[in-house]
Amino acid sequence: MKHNWIILILVCCLLTTYLYSLYIRHSFDIIGYSYKVGQIADRDIIAPFTFPVFKSEEAIEREREAIIAATEPVYQISDEIKYEVIQKIDIFMETLAPIDILNYGQVNQNLGRRFGFSLSEETLNELVDQNRRLQFYNHLIQSINRIMDIGIYNDNINRDSLQLVRNDSIRRYRLERLYSKEESINRIINDMPHTGLRNVLEELLPHFVAENIIIDQEEMNQILQEEYQSIDPVLTEVLENEEIIRKNRRITEMDLRKLDALASAYSEYNDANELPELLLSIIGYFLLSVLLLVCGYMYFSVFIREHFKETKHTVVYLILILIASLMAFTVSMIPAVNIMIFPFSMTVLLFSLAFTPLGGFIYSIISFFLILPFFNWNIFDSSIIFFATLLILVIMTKMKDNHDYIPLSIYIVLSFLITVSLMALFISIPKDEYVLYVVYGLISCAISITGMILISPFIERRLNLATKMILLELLDTNNPVLKKMALETPGTFHHSITVGILAESAAEAIGANPLLARVGSYYHDIGKLENPDIYIENNSNASDIHDGMELYESAANIKNHVLEGLSIAKKYKLPQQVVDIIKQHHGDSRVTYFYNKAKEQNSELDDESAYRYFGPRPQTKEAALVMIADIIESTAKVQMHQHTEESLKKIIDDTIQRLILEDQLSEAPITLKELETVKSFILPIIVGIYRKRIEYPEDKSKQ
Repeated sequence: MKHNWIILILVCCLLTTYLYSLYIRHSFDIIGYSYKVGQIADRDIIAPFTFPVFKSEEAIEREREAIIAATEPVYQISDEIKYEVIQKIDIFMETLAPIDILNYGQVNQNLGRRFGFSLSEETLNELVDQNRRLQFYNHLIQSINRIMDIGIYNDNINRDSLQLVRNDSIRRYRLERLYSKEESINRIINDMPHTGLRNVLEELLPHFVAENIIIDQEEMNQILQEEYQSIDPVLTEVLENEEIIRKNRRITEMDLRKLDALASAYSEYNDANELPELLLSIIGYFLLSVLLLVCGYMYFSVFIREHFKETKHTVVYLILILIASLMAFTVSMIPAVNIMIFPFSMTVLLFSLAFTPLGGFIYSIISFFLILPFFNWNIFDSSIIFFATLLILVIMTKMKDNHDYIPLSIYIVLSFLITVSLMALFISIPKDEYVLYVVYGLISCAISITGMILISPFIERRLNLATKMILLELLDTNNPVLKKMALETPGTFHHSITVGILAESAAEAIGANPLLARVGSYYHDIGKLENPDIYIENNSNASDIHDGMELYESAANIKNHVLEGLSIAKKYKLPQQVVDIIKQHHGDSRVTYFYNKAKEQNSELDDESAYRYFGPRPQTKEAALVMIADIIESTAKVQMHQHTEESLKKIIDDTIQRLILEDQLSEAPITLKELETVKSFILPIIVGIYRKRIEYPEDKSKQ
């Protein structure tokens, strides 16, 4: 299918979204999880929706008490107290009615029983006279009525004025306009004209006069109720996606209050909002994953096209995304596991090793935003592992061999330690938390390194990558292809070995991959295994075979070793970069020998393409070097043992000059300066192989 990558991405998005739906469902279910104050939280809990946290009854009661204390009392003049005082006076006078000089004792007994006090003999003497008693009663009742109508306040009132309800309205009265108990007693006594009765009043009034300015409870209740309305029952509001509890932190009283509030709000919210909430979250995550994965695919297809151009590359990309999502889901579902243990670096490094560190940078961003929802958008902890991974990628761009796992593992650990230390300084992480971050991070690094080492070879072989380990295996002469070449095409085999020596030396000189150049040289002519006898290096009588063919047929047979080489490379699953060298090592140049013979016979060829290789021209430095070394070695071999250093230098110069003129090196990223370096490094090697030797005289004594 032309656009099968679209189907692959959609399938991957559906799978990651399914994992996310399981996670978000789980995040709703953990609301009822019980904690205690002081307990260490074993998970992050994020608010799934906005809800209020209400104050406790104790807190509200304290606020009410504060309002009561701050609210000035409102008083009223109690007629009921006045009536009780008057009634008490009436009963007192009734008790005195049978008084006689002879029954003072009996009267005092009655007073003591009914009022709790007795009278002195002087007072009884003043009151024994009925007219005197009547005078006393009238003065006392009139004075009590008048004074208590104005009001008698309690001595405990410690302000200059008070609020008093009169005629259904509240008015403020200064205390000097009212009476205290002492003032009312003095006033009644002073108003009594009879001196003897003054003494009687002085003894009796403390038992009868009572404060009748009391708090108006009804009015106060109304005022307080209005004040209570100003009490906000909401302590705080927790917003959607706000962190309630953070993993590995001590649970506080406020944390529990928030959890209790969430549990109370959840049942009501659940019935009305859970399904829409889940659907919106899942749809949003699906759209986010589609956007990220498609953007990633488009970027890789454009900017690392030479590494990312086949369906299998897309499959590896999406499988790594799924692995990252699955690991994030697993970590988020296990309460005891800290998210710092998540091996974020593992899939990023696997992608970088399979493609390029630059591609790994983009992949890390995509992966980061896909796994972040699994961690409740915990930006801080996730950022530590993210930036540590970015630092590793920067280091990888400077490494000569990214597949050297020992230094790479060291760099992974160092990158994490540097990142977590900088973050700790930036936000002042407590020492104990810093130690936990380091421990968890080292566990994450260990998992990442282990996963990278175990999975990387499988991916590399699946993608036919030219890694150092695979290239070294291909150099082994016991390799089936090389072994077959040594047995069936010995000339081609030795030619390829020599080309490998030349190309490797040149690659090392200009900073190309010497190992890839050597392996590419070893395998560039494996197509000659299919018909070895038509090549002069394998069969000295090859010219006789070609004499029986048309020139274009001979050219076609010679050209076919490229196509047959590609077929063999596919059969033995050679790395793609080696396959590219096989395909490009002749570019679209002519099969020179047969082309020249055809030109001799017909100066105007009808179809010149019959004498040209299929191409493409070399696209990499390594392919260009194999092309150069191949031609130089083949040309030098024609006149073996008859070369001088000058003649060999001329072969090198002519070869490179011809390739430049024929535009065969125009698509390879190799400069003229680098070509000059190539010449200087190839010359001493080719001279050592093909320079004319000194012929030593024969030792006649051995005859």
